[in-house]
Amino acid sequence: MLTKNENMSLLGFVPALVVQYLANQQQITQLPEKQNLRSVVMFADISGFTNLTETLSKLGNEGAELIAFAINRYMELLVSAISKSGGDIFKFAGDAMIVVWPPSIKESAVENHEELKVICRLAVQSALDIQSKLNNTTILEDIKLSVKIGFGIGDINIIYVGGVFGRSEYLATGDPLTQAFKSEHHATSGGQIIVSQEVFDMVSDFFVFQRLQNDSSFYMVVKLINNKVQLKAGAQLIKNRLGGINKQQIMTFIPAALIPYIEIEQEKWSSELRRITTLFINLGIDLSDADSRLQHIQKVIEVVQKCIYINEGSLNKLLMDDKGSTLIVGFGLPPLKHQDDPIRALLAAQLLVKQLSLINCKCYIGVATGIVFTGVVGTSGSRREYSILGDAVNLAARLMQLAIIENKSILLCQKTAEDCEHKIDSELFKMVQLKGKTGLIPVYQITQQKSILKIHYYESKMGFNYKGLVGGKDKTQQILHIVNTFLMMDREGRISLADMDIERDFILLKGSYGVGKTFVMKILEYQIKTENPKVLILESSINSFEKIFKGNGFKKIIKQIFDIALSKTTYSQQELLVLISNGNKIIQKLLEELMDLNEWLNEYVNNFPNFQSNTNEEQMMKLIGQGIVKLFEIYFEQQLPDKKRRLYSQMMDDESDDVNSNDLSSDKVDVPPIIIILDDFQYYDQLSFYLIKTIIKKFNRILIIGITRDQFWEIPIMSRKGNSRNPNRSQELIYDKGVESIINLYNVTPNEVIMKGIKNIEEQKHFLLLYFGFDKFSDPNIHQILHLKSCRQPLLLIHLVKTLLDNKYLIKENDSVYATQQLQTLFQHEEWLQIEIPQICYQMNGPIIDSLSCINLLLLKFACVIGDIFDIQTLFKIIPFKQINQNKLLMSLKQLVQQDIIEFMHDDNENRYYRFVTPFMRECLYQSMTYTQRRSIHSLVAEALQIIPQPYEDYKELKRLEYHLKMAEQKISIKSSNAIIKFSHKAKKSLIVKQIQMILKTDNNMKVPLKKGFIFKRSDKKVSWQYRYCVIDSENMILYLNNQMSEQTGILPLKLITTIIPIFDKSDDQQQFCLQVGVSDWIKKGKVKGDKRVFLFAFESEDSLEEWTIFLEFVKAKSIYNDFVENFGRIQLPINLINEAYDPQLTIYLQEMFKGSIKRFRQQNVTEQLSNKNRKSTHSKPQQLQIVQSPIPTYHSPNNNPKRFSVRFSAISEQEEKSDDTPLKEKLRQFFFGSFAVLAIHLLTHIDETNYIVLGQEGRTMRRLNKNKKHKNNMMQRIPNIPSIIEFDFQ
Repeated sequence: MLTKNENMSLLGFVPALVVQYLANQQQITQLPEKQNLRSVVMFADISGFTNLTETLSKLGNEGAELIAFAINRYMELLVSAISKSGGDIFKFAGDAMIVVWPPSIKESAVENHEELKVICRLAVQSALDIQSKLNNTTILEDIKLSVKIGFGIGDINIIYVGGVFGRSEYLATGDPLTQAFKSEHHATSGGQIIVSQEVFDMVSDFFVFQRLQNDSSFYMVVKLINNKVQLKAGAQLIKNRLGGINKQQIMTFIPAALIPYIEIEQEKWSSELRRITTLFINLGIDLSDADSRLQHIQKVIEVVQKCIYINEGSLNKLLMDDKGSTLIVGFGLPPLKHQDDPIRALLAAQLLVKQLSLINCKCYIGVATGIVFTGVVGTSGSRREYSILGDAVNLAARLMQLAIIENKSILLCQKTAEDCEHKIDSELFKMVQLKGKTGLIPVYQITQQKSILKIHYYESKMGFNYKGLVGGKDKTQQILHIVNTFLMMDREGRISLADMDIERDFILLKGSYGVGKTFVMKILEYQIKTENPKVLILESSINSFEKIFKGNGFKKIIKQIFDIALSKTTYSQQELLVLISNGNKIIQKLLEELMDLNEWLNEYVNNFPNFQSNTNEEQMMKLIGQGIVKLFEIYFEQQLPDKKRRLYSQMMDDESDDVNSNDLSSDKVDVPPIIIILDDFQYYDQLSFYLIKTIIKKFNRILIIGITRDQFWEIPIMSRKGNSRNPNRSQELIYDKGVESIINLYNVTPNEVIMKGIKNIEEQKHFLLLYFGFDKFSDPNIHQILHLKSCRQPLLLIHLVKTLLDNKYLIKENDSVYATQQLQTLFQHEEWLQIEIPQICYQMNGPIIDSLSCINLLLLKFACVIGDIFDIQTLFKIIPFKQINQNKLLMSLKQLVQQDIIEFMHDDNENRYYRFVTPFMRECLYQSMTYTQRRSIHSLVAEALQIIPQPYEDYKELKRLEYHLKMAEQKISIKSSNAIIKFSHKAKKSLIVKQIQMILKTDNNMKVPLKKGFIFKRSDKKVSWQYRYCVIDSENMILYLNNQMSEQTGILPLKLITTIIPIFDKSDDQQQFCLQVGVSDWIKKGKVKGDKRVFLFAFESEDSLEEWTIFLEFVKAKSIYNDFVENFGRIQLPINLINEAYDPQLTIYLQEMFKGSIKRFRQQNVTEQLSNKNRKSTHSKPQQLQIVQSPIPTYHSPNNNPKRFSVRFSAISEQEEKSDDTPLKEKLRQFFFGSFAVLAIHLLTHIDETNYIVLGQEGRTMRRLNKNKKHKNNMMQRIPNIPSIIEFDFQ
């Protein structure tokens, strides 16, 4: 059952009508189900949304967030007005909403009719209120929104369909919705309310209407003519009255991406900017006829869910609106991010078209890829939904509409086509003008799925041929040598099918993602085919859809060899299946499954997700292996009846007659050997490895080459628990066991070739020269930075440099390239957060991020803003989540260390430091956050930096603070599309205070200038302005005649300043920015003026006035404090052993952990000393040990400050340790007792004083304290002398 908090959060994602139905039904036992009611429907469509999206899309990624902000803001106003009248927001449809007014069921038909009339009056009345208040509402600068409203009335059906993986969908259908859609379409501009004939007949006596000229069955509402009906919040009352509703039933209607955030009451942090591939799908069914076709609708939605979920996509919305029956599907939504989401989207689209056609349902699909806003849309109160918004979503909708017009099943954008071109072929359909787009847009269509990767693709992508290959040329030659040896032995007849004991080679090419493995193999294939044109090369690579099937890695090989076998015989397909299966129906069925024959895929979809094979796994592999061996025997012309045989020599008749000495031929043409290239080896299942092993054992004229990754394993969704070091451990075990079983064959020679990418800077320069045409940068350090950030991966380096060039961070001029000032500034801050990272980084890190728990993900997002290196005290200071306490924080960080996302660097008695490990993980986390989230965290970090000691040099601390304040207060201008940074007063104050502290810390001279410059001073007679050079140090504000500072005109002691008031002076008919400073005493020409005086200063700008004011206020307070300390001594309350900047409980945890590490160090040290003692038989005096643990140096590490960032402690002797066994609690009690005794001396020695001491004035207190010095020293003796291992720095 739902708690009160859950009632507020969960029920907001489901309409009141659905909640009421679930409460009455208790449980939906079987889908589909239908709910009937008679009521009023309103369809409200925001006018100006197209202009809004076109304008905001020009702002880049932030534009998607601003679109969501604008819609949320306007929707909130709409929802507020609708809720007051009792309306229930049934569906959000992008820039539109469908509203239904819940009816009250009466006893008689007459009462029900009258109740419906009242509801209809309420609905139209609320529409008039909306138009009077919200027409032409300014949401953002120069952007105004209005709303067009249409009404319908009658019998409504709410249908409940779907059910795959427990995910249900609800949908409103019926004639009232059709009326409302048509009514809204008749509105020519925002601000109009159009009703159908049925609504007009119901409420014509209460409103003034105007009949539309172009359609007499629709009317425009003009105004109200009778008294208003009393408002009632019907929808909200339904939810408030509910109690005891099943929580699980509500959860079936809520997207999986939201549930973790709802559980910790942080749904606002679910909003993200993500790279999504969006499918807009128009279904060719009439959902309005739910009475007669309910089962057909259920079947259609069920097929849709299966096709999407097979490819691990997310069904975001199902609705019937003005565009028909529409689905919105996202690939890349949490928690289902993959490296190949665009490919999955197209595979799902193709599967949808095929499967829906089998049940007589036509569909049209538009596909687009891009950065979009994903998160909650609606209001923070009664009603909201999880939506995807952005330019890519709008583009997908336009492509869907174009597909309907052009009668094309699938149309896709250019980005999607480019992302999928290595797996799926597409071609340009046409250049078209789309609504909301400037200029012609290229639109693509799918041609066919690639079964073999083509060499020209890699040549075009890499930009050069194999002669210019960097980092893999030696690997190519190494593999080519093995291949040529194999082919030469075959030509010379030294390899015989009958000789089963001959040694066979197995090649495994390994390397990380993006290192160029597949490219090397394409170069290799090109060379082999050039030198040996008759050799048969079979290739296989796995897409996401094929991963889930048995024999995933060998399916394409089997299908290719089956087609060749068909061509070598006169058998039909069915006869050949019977032959190789020996008539065994089980083997035949399994082979059909492997080769996707006889519509096996349809059976799989129909039974998903419960499809299972009843065959024993081991028995199945053995039976399939027997059939596959027969296929290869047919190819090699073994064990085939003569009457069914079609010799290879006969197949060669139509081919070239010229055969040179390098060809695989002699006097008699033999069957050529086979080279099998298997890509994506790391994803192969047990059956694939078994078949590979079987083929190697049975056929020595087959050479197998595997290509595998050794890093960046993509985590399967079923294994995403986020609590193990390798969430993909089961697949890794399959891979390890499979490879081991191959290389352990008695007659196999394994050849492991490892690609390690770009070796050094010189090789990187050569690589850039070949690909981009340059190898020099204006700053040589850029080469080192690129080498580190790309992790030596050629593909990542290409994407990284291309991104910098495309975004104008690097400017190419002739043969050299220079970094822009913006890029240099980011390098100085050692930050990459603002640089748009390459898409390949999202592909590598996205699945890892989505595998994390909600709490761990939020912690990482906050940590990534702190820096590449972050400390636990700052992290705990800035996280606003009450669910994360000190212990939970430590446990979460431990889990992230175990998952190799972050690494522990260093700890001391009060703090602990970590840093990010995975390349670009921090940048991926940061750029997935919305700009609002980023600014809020930057603001929190800026506040924390001013409190918590940082392991940086003072100058760098100031720069870091400035950077975070800039990022916190940066805003974007819609007019200019430029980022605007204007520091608030609070930010300026923080920077100035930090700057003053830095100056005073680096220069012990109290007279060092803190602020200086020319200002205007009003003359003594207040008749003119004088130009003066002003200098502020830690004690005085000094005025000079000029900047030579040779002649003083006045000195204002800061501790004697009484007032600092910034004012605006409009004298002399012009505005001036003035500062009024009052002093109780001042100095002129060396003479002390004993009277009060008010000075008036003027500045050229408001910013200058603000800056001088802040300097004066802080330095004045500092001067008074210094004077107090000089006269009365330093007192700090409360006295605390723990730095007050740190969290006390967290510090205690860290101290206990640090004490344990010291104890372990001591034990290790004692063990080593005893070992040395036994070896050398000498006694040595215990040495003072000093351990310094510094961070691993990288280009992005902070400059080390040994006073703060290193651990320093001394090992004490065993006798010293035993000499003081007083418990720590007792030591603290004694220390605090002594400390407060000292404090009592300070406070009580002048309790009888009749006169108060003026702050800053020397009095009798200090003299009396000196008299009691002896007594004070006696009290100090009560403080125990605690032996300390760790030296604390409380500064």
